[in-house]
Amino acid sequence: MAWKIVLHAFRMIFGNIVDALKVSVGPMLIFVVLTLVVGQIVNLPSGSFHDMGSVQPDTAGTMFFAVLILCAAAIFIFAWIAVAWHRFILLEEYPGVLPTLADRPIGQYVAKSLIIALILIVIGAAAGMVVMMLLSMGGLFLLSIGMSVVLLLINYLGLRFGLMLPAAAVGQNMSIGESMAKTKESSGQILGVTTILIAMNFASTLIVGMFYEFATIIAFVLDIATNWLFIMLNVSVLTTLFGHLVEGREIAD
Repeated sequence: MAWKIVLHAFRMIFGNIVDALKVSVGPMLIFVVLTLVVGQIVNLPSGSFHDMGSVQPDTAGTMFFAVLILCAAAIFIFAWIAVAWHRFILLEEYPGVLPTLADRPIGQYVAKSLIIALILIVIGAAAGMVVMMLLSMGGLFLLSIGMSVVLLLINYLGLRFGLMLPAAAVGQNMSIGESMAKTKESSGQILGVTTILIAMNFASTLIVGMFYEFATIIAFVLDIATNWLFIMLNVSVLTTLFGHLVEGREIAD
């Protein structure tokens, strides 16, 4: 069942590739332009956003301000893309060259995303501290295993909580408790989905990293492509789970 969910999410993207690009490319390009503009306005050296060690003490405040602006913009852009994609799949609301902003629950989507993120940060920090205290004496290997379990837990809970996001995108109000209840019977499958997504992300990171060793341009293109794919894949998995568990849609074999 876990593989079926992930494959369904892939088919959702590549079976509607033109609309997937319409939903995502425009907002992402806007973010790239904004990044360049902010860098010019605050007069930061080229590469400062990627190399924090190059930031001088007298520009640290400016750097913090610029990063704050760009983090807020990144959250908004993600919500814009996600809401448009959820609505396209669940409501058959086709995007234009840019996804519609007017009368879309993007603010609500951002608010619920931040609530989920804050809860996961608290859980992750607490679980990480416990793992470090229990396993730090067992050496690096055991500690790495423990932190991998924490990563799996956080991503798993993200999917369990996450039904409230596509719900918000289509104008429904769902709490975290309701999302947990809707996903309870499928918790095993969701754990499997989480494991598959983490493994795929790890494998893609290794592959792209290998290309950076001898083919920087190819690696850069692969980096952009895989980042785009995982953004769309995670949103599509949530859409699939919402459609199946809330709306009763079948997942094709």
